[in-house]
Amino acid sequence: MVRIPIKPPPVAALLILDGWGVAAKEPGNAIAQAKTPVFDDFIRRFPVTVLKASGESVGLPWGSPGGSEAGHVALGTGRLMMSDIVRINEDIWSGKFFQNKALLAAANHTRRYNSSLHLVGLVSSFSGESSLDHLYALIDFAKKKHISRLYLHLIVDGSGISLNISKRYIERVEERLYGMGIGALASIHGSWYAMDRDSHWSRTEESYRAIAEGVSRIKVSSSFEVFKGAGEGGVDENLRPSVIIGKNGKVAGCVEDRDAIIFFNLRGDKMRQLVSPFVYNSFNMFKRARDFKNLFILTFTEYDADFKARVAWRNINLKKGTLAETFSETGWPQLHIAETEKYAHVTYFFNGLNEAAHKDEAHALVPSKSDTTYEESPEMSAREIGQRMVEEIGRGTYRFILANFANADVVAHTGNLGKTIEAVSAIDREIGIISEAVLLKGGMLFITSDHGNAESVVDITTGRLNKSHTGNPVPFLIIGREFEGKTLGFDDAPGGDLSFLKPSGLLSDVAPTILKFCGLKKPVQMIGRSLV
Repeated sequence: MVRIPIKPPPVAALLILDGWGVAAKEPGNAIAQAKTPVFDDFIRRFPVTVLKASGESVGLPWGSPGGSEAGHVALGTGRLMMSDIVRINEDIWSGKFFQNKALLAAANHTRRYNSSLHLVGLVSSFSGESSLDHLYALIDFAKKKHISRLYLHLIVDGSGISLNISKRYIERVEERLYGMGIGALASIHGSWYAMDRDSHWSRTEESYRAIAEGVSRIKVSSSFEVFKGAGEGGVDENLRPSVIIGKNGKVAGCVEDRDAIIFFNLRGDKMRQLVSPFVYNSFNMFKRARDFKNLFILTFTEYDADFKARVAWRNINLKKGTLAETFSETGWPQLHIAETEKYAHVTYFFNGLNEAAHKDEAHALVPSKSDTTYEESPEMSAREIGQRMVEEIGRGTYRFILANFANADVVAHTGNLGKTIEAVSAIDREIGIISEAVLLKGGMLFITSDHGNAESVVDITTGRLNKSHTGNPVPFLIIGREFEGKTLGFDDAPGGDLSFLKPSGLLSDVAPTILKFCGLKKPVQMIGRSLV
């Protein structure tokens, strides 16, 4: 039986390397090609294993790639959350979807006022942020409830798929509408505009005006015109909001008083800006043409507790027994730090879908660089996060520090292999700086990831760019002076290659493991087990 020291470390730090998966050393593996002397050294010197981070292992559908939200929930709560996509899928299969009280209220609203129903959301099967099956079910629902005017305002991805794939998605949706004899496509948006979460309100404004007012710089007669000329590798997140004009030459699907709007995305962080001008009369981030009267606003999940909107599927309560709550109740001051891109993940998601900070829990937001693209600045704000961590470790204010490095995931989403390699190397430099500070204090450093991405930027079977998350396992390292040269029961990685290792656990096992090393009891709510 492996024994670990009883004395808790003066500081414990957890680094989540977003999108850092484990795969064979192939040409498309940015992590394998990057210069990572610190990470490679740690693999040789300290206990290391790999963990399952996709599909049912994190509460997602079987066979699906991992996701940032599911990954951070599992890491922070020590248990699996049945994801929203799984919950809603099960309701569709059982028929409960069509009896959902919030959806029925939206349908009744449109019938009462003889008004229109608008569906707003992302069309993608790769992101985990929405589901084509959910959109199809909404169209079926509208048909069953005899809704006469149905308009779709669809957002195409960009972080994971090409324009040609998005075009096929849109075509499938239009075929569904035609086959059902209901509804029309009203507008198409790139996620860069409609799903901004970094306060670029000018982008949000363009999507809002297209949906709410039928105003856009781009007006077309069909979706075909939107995608005309798109190349095989075209990126669609920057696709400007386009309004579809009817046969009479007029905009056919803008929002009117007493209409109902259903936002069917599953994640709230990327939809809050777009929803805000519809739910707040006091909204002032940009000028609107008017305040709407008696709109019925429905979100699939709980985007924001302050929104005056109906919610179809409320959050599952995971707030009790989390890693953060355990540290708080034990009197361990803690800091959660990330840049804008992943701030919600180290706060809301990591804390079990809980917005509020616990006692002695501080949050630090490092602004993402807004004056450059991720390809132009693959290091992102990693240096600022590393500096802040070193400063706080030196001060000794916090006994637990959590940080997310977004580079590997976000830059890999661009499909630029060279820049993703640079991003990975930038993270490695910060790991080295942080580890020195932690070890100097006699502390412990844990390193893991939420899902894979950067290890497969190019599909080795097709040679094409792969900008999506993967189903690969992720690393888990335990770094402390007293564990150097030990395995703690884990298998050795032959030649320092983690791809030869079999997963020894799940992401939900990380929190119990950290608590064990900190000499703290695992809460009863955690179903994960300590890996040591």
